[in-house]
Amino acid sequence: MNRRHDDPARLLPWLRDNNAFIAALGENAIGVLFHGARLKRYPEGTIIARQGKPMTHCYVVTEGCAATRVESRGVIREVEAYPAGEFAGLMALFSQGDAPYDVVAARETEVVAIDTRHIAELRAAFHPRAMRLLRAFWPLLTAHLQTLDRRCGEIAERKQGTAMARGNSLRG
Repeated sequence: MNRRHDDPARLLPWLRDNNAFIAALGENAIGVLFHGARLKRYPEGTIIARQGKPMTHCYVVTEGCAATRVESRGVIREVEAYPAGEFAGLMALFSQGDAPYDVVAARETEVVAIDTRHIAELRAAFHPRAMRLLRAFWPLLTAHLQTLDRRCGEIAERKQGTAMARGNSLRG
């Protein structure tokens, strides 16, 4: 079968070799996950998904590196980097609410953009395929959220330590 260059299905063998989670998914779950998926390229620095906007896609990085970053009070901090083979924006599988972070191309990056609105429709109908897919993703999402929580905590501690050091130097 001759697949178009922009068809993400052509990348399934590579994705299975480079992502243990995708390797463990059955064909039905792969079909649900990749329904409507598109292969996209982004130049370095491009915002792939914007903080504060509805999360409608999650991304599997196939080339380059994506990163999540958070803007607060005019300060932008990178929270996590996602090299080739990793998921970025995974929370979109569970909620299409406003994104708590930007997903950015840390360098020229290619991703499989997975439209999670289809999965949300199936989830809302308690469709068995969607439920199995989400159950399978739950451990990965839990680890992802724990990492984000830890990284945000580290950033807050550094920020607090810097503020305290500045306060002490002003008194001294």
